[in-house]
Amino acid sequence: MKKYLMLDVGGTNIKTAVLSPAGTVEARKDYPAHASQTRPVLVDHFDRIIHEAKDEHPEIAGLGVAFPGPCDYEAGVPHLAKLGKYDALSGYPLKAHLEKAHQLPVRMGNDATLFGLGEAIFGEAKNYQKVMAITLGTGCGSAFIENQHPVTEPPLPENGWIYSQPFRDGIIDQYLSAGGLMNLNKDNQATTGIGLAVLAGSGDRAAQRVFQEFGEMIAEALTPFVETFEPDALIFGGQVAGSFSFFKQALVEHFPETALLKAKDTSISTMQALLHYF
Repeated sequence: MKKYLMLDVGGTNIKTAVLSPAGTVEARKDYPAHASQTRPVLVDHFDRIIHEAKDEHPEIAGLGVAFPGPCDYEAGVPHLAKLGKYDALSGYPLKAHLEKAHQLPVRMGNDATLFGLGEAIFGEAKNYQKVMAITLGTGCGSAFIENQHPVTEPPLPENGWIYSQPFRDGIIDQYLSAGGLMNLNKDNQATTGIGLAVLAGSGDRAAQRVFQEFGEMIAEALTPFVETFEPDALIFGGQVAGSFSFFKQALVEHFPETALLKAKDTSISTMQALLHYF
């Protein structure tokens, strides 16, 4: 039986899964991203990951890659210069290289769009018609899904991506992210989002206030898009969404008519959505 190797390429980790055509997870592995390395190092890293999977699963018949934007996904060429992750791959024909090097059909898609699709088709949001999906990690990904199809036309931002939209003294990506969370952290010694969540869970009031402020900031940033799209559900994924319970209440207060959801596994829903590209 054919199987498909899927890569969810993030700024911190590259998560992989071998999927059956029905979306069943046959195997999973995670690798460090090395996202700030040079082009030769990054390309070699991708090749090693794929070779390892092919050695273990010779029946792999296709390769799917969920990649952060901006990127020309049809051509498979990233355009990530000056974003702090995979800058060295900007302008590089990654898809063409992978197809030639591994003799497999390759499909690439936006990681946040795929996350939204996966959740709307397979995941927590599958019972909702209009879904707004947000990933919170090294940056902010977004997707608007209606009837299991991405919505990318005006008045929504181009491609459904809100990360570059103006917000406060910069753009949304700077605020709705791990860095944005930690920039609010002035009253305790936590140096990571995980550490901050541990403090909040232990009852630390200062840490809890940071998450409350973060939730209010998320609501402020998302309000224009919620008012425009009027989603039935707003679903969060990504590493920072692991702390969803600490900032959810601020969102409830701002969006009382919208279902507020957290993905069970951001990467799996993202990779399952890639099956629809084959």
